Amino acid sequence: WYQRRVREAVVSTQSTGDDEGNLFIDSPFNETVSVYEVDEGFDTEIFFMYILLAAFFGIMLFGAQYLLSSAFGGRKPARKTIETGTGGGIDYDYIPRDHLKKSAKAGKRD
Repeated sequence: WYQRRVREAVVSTQSTGDDEGNLFIDSPFNETVSVYEVDEGFDTEIFFMYILLAAFFGIMLFGAQYLLSSAFGGRKPARKTIETGTGGGIDYDYIPRDHLKKSAKAGKRD
């Protein structure tokens, strides 16, 4: 297995002051720290890169399919709707007579 060693300098400082305005700075920790990273196992960065690449290629394929279908006549004409149920026109029995008179007056504008 492969192991990567990273050396970091870690410094912790503490600043305090008293009532007279004097400033005191202390470094209670000042050492070099070694961090070991094991480079085996599941790498999430590469996993999410593959997810984004798959999404990108999916969008590209969808766009290409859309452009090719519209360029080569992929759409078919819509069917005519067949009217059923009215047969003989409008049934005026359900419309109040007051509304019919008002609509006749409104339609005579010149």
